[in-house]
Amino acid sequence: MIRRPPRSTLFPYTTLFRSETIINKIIYEDIANYYNLKTNNLHYFKQIISFLATIPPGRISINNLAGNLGVDSKTALNYVHILNDTGLARIISSGRRGGKLLRAPAKVFIENTTLLQALCHSLGQDVDTGTQRELFFVASVMNSGRKVFCQKKHGDYLVDDIVFEIGGKNKSGRQIKNSARTAFVVKDDILYGGPDTIPLYLFGFLY
Repeated sequence: MIRRPPRSTLFPYTTLFRSETIINKIIYEDIANYYNLKTNNLHYFKQIISFLATIPPGRISINNLAGNLGVDSKTALNYVHILNDTGLARIISSGRRGGKLLRAPAKVFIENTTLLQALCHSLGQDVDTGTQRELFFVASVMNSGRKVFCQKKHGDYLVDDIVFEIGGKNKSGRQIKNSARTAFVVKDDILYGGPDTIPLYLFGFLY
């Protein structure tokens, strides 16, 4: 009789297989057909999501991304927006409008933490803890129907005119100390908050 490995052992590989299947279907079927893209251009999308899965949370430079891909900035930005529109990536803008959006710093994440973990696993990379924390916060808030914008200073994100700084249990409030807006530190690995501190897990109850 074949002995099956424990369920906990099967889960990562099952999730990985399903995630890779979903990614390939979206890129090579949905994106290819809906956006009428040539097959030899589709590999750029896998390159972009692999890049997004392995960088720490930070402001992405479209110009640098374009240079690494070997395409122009307009094309690179368009590809990132396609990944956002098809549910593989999540764009957080700085709130600027028009042509400034191309040059404005913005964060781009893999769409959700499950997909992030699966991609990192397939690439043989450890999941960056900071990225996972910020993505959990961003996804929870955006999925509740609220808009999230990047902060250039005095915190990480702006939601409904409230500033949030994301970090671990030892994160200080130094970054939001001089903020002119109401501001909170969102901490991972804590159960209880305080006057200016909110546990990260609570944002999972928003939707």
